[in-house]
Amino acid sequence: MALEFEMTDIRPMSYYLGLEVKKLEEVIRLMEAAPTTTHMKVTKRILRYLKGTLDYGLFYFSSNNFKLFGFCDNDFAGDIDDRKSTSRFIFFMGDCAFTWSSKKQLICHTFNI
Repeated sequence: MALEFEMTDIRPMSYYLGLEVKKLEEVIRLMEAAPTTTHMKVTKRILRYLKGTLDYGLFYFSSNNFKLFGFCDNDFAGDIDDRKSTSRFIFFMGDCAFTWSSKKQLICHTFNI
């Protein structure tokens, strides 16, 4: 690239796309350059949630059936009132579900021919 463009190396990068970039012992950390009260409110909410869920967790028992597998499903215009579809999935590690989702589409287009 230096052959095609005039380039100079001033110093290590500290800001990129409005995010503060720091390099600490082979780890790169990205942070907001200008945090606001909204960021603080979200951070407080996350910390309160984590504080209240310290005793929660997933427990995996010793088993020979320690496989990752999942299921997914869609319906086409499954809601009879608004004709919107629903997509859903669930993933297991062994016998324990660890993530799932069920989401109804936001927009439904109808076409007349």
